[in-house]
Amino acid sequence: MLQGSIFHRIVKKLNSPGLQYQSLIFFAYDMKKTLEPAGKYVLSRTNGALEFHAFDSTLDPLLTKLCVKYPDKRFYRRMKHGYQHCYVLIDKNEIVAYAWVTTSTCYVSELDFMLPIGLGRFYIYDCFVDEAFRGRGLYQALLGKIIADYATLRWPGQFTAACIAAEPGNIASIRGIRRAGFKEFARARYIQIGKATRLYGVNTLVSFMNSTADPLR
Repeated sequence: MLQGSIFHRIVKKLNSPGLQYQSLIFFAYDMKKTLEPAGKYVLSRTNGALEFHAFDSTLDPLLTKLCVKYPDKRFYRRMKHGYQHCYVLIDKNEIVAYAWVTTSTCYVSELDFMLPIGLGRFYIYDCFVDEAFRGRGLYQALLGKIIADYATLRWPGQFTAACIAAEPGNIASIRGIRRAGFKEFARARYIQIGKATRLYGVNTLVSFMNSTADPLR
């Protein structure tokens, strides 16, 4: 992990209009594992409660609130595309964290690649926690809530794996992902030199995402 992170930082410094490098680590959660009670993911503090909410409609007021707070994001367009769920964490009526989930093909901008999502898989992406709320385990809790929802509420027994990705240099995200129970299963790299581009590691990634077998066996 350390060597990969150092290599990632060195190459990133070398990035120029003629040379671009990006890499991602992909993790999976085995949905066949015994889940802990969903109540574990209800967080409370001395001055109030943090609430989880999920929505999957362009008509939901939470989508409007999310678009107002993060105007640079194309959340409405994303939801309109379909096969999307958004999870938010709310503190005192304000959204302080969010994560998106899809069961359809998803564009991975870091790799300039359309990631196929096969049967039995779902992909968690574009996760964010407001800076003032970081360091409290909210990212891990949000991932845990998503796992619990998909395992017991939305489509019980229909998923074998949840997947998510992080850049090698994003140590905080990787820590939260691992603490939520995810395990690494693939690494993918994108390199552009001039007009020529190359992708490495996507065959393993695509094979896993399209497989109906139990993950991480």
